[in-house]
Amino acid sequence: MNYPVRKLLRLRNHDYSSESIYYVTICAEGRQYLFGYKQYDEIIYSPIGLVVRESWERIASIYEGILLDEFIVMPNHIHGIIVYENSEKDEKIKPLDRVIRNFKSFTTHEYYKDISRPTPNLWERGYYERIIRYNELDSIRDYIRNNIPNWENDRFFTLEMNYRASLHSE
Repeated sequence: MNYPVRKLLRLRNHDYSSESIYYVTICAEGRQYLFGYKQYDEIIYSPIGLVVRESWERIASIYEGILLDEFIVMPNHIHGIIVYENSEKDEKIKPLDRVIRNFKSFTTHEYYKDISRPTPNLWERGYYERIIRYNELDSIRDYIRNNIPNWENDRFFTLEMNYRASLHSE
């Protein structure tokens, strides 16, 4: 059988548990507005949006050698900067794919606990990651900080009013 060849998502021969800084974007399945909506210049989180935010904030306390920098939970995706430092212990630091997989698994489990109707998956398959070069760090931080005010121009923005309407029809 000929199976489709999948695009390689990660950099070949890079140790994703080594000292690096990563910019990560993870999208909700189908880019649906599952995490909340924008009101003025803030995000009003849905219950699962709060779980996603709190779970992301706990990553640094769970994993040795990992720090968190800027991050934002938007209505249908998240952006974050994860910093890998040299561990002071002999333990090997968990690679980025394992950290993201565990994050997605936990939040998905929490999502399905509180729903009673068929619904899409919480997350799209995979995620976007970029190794940040030192001269890029400030511009990526600015992008994350300005994601809410620039939401209507964001490539992940669709028709947010449809999402708000669906909240009121349930």
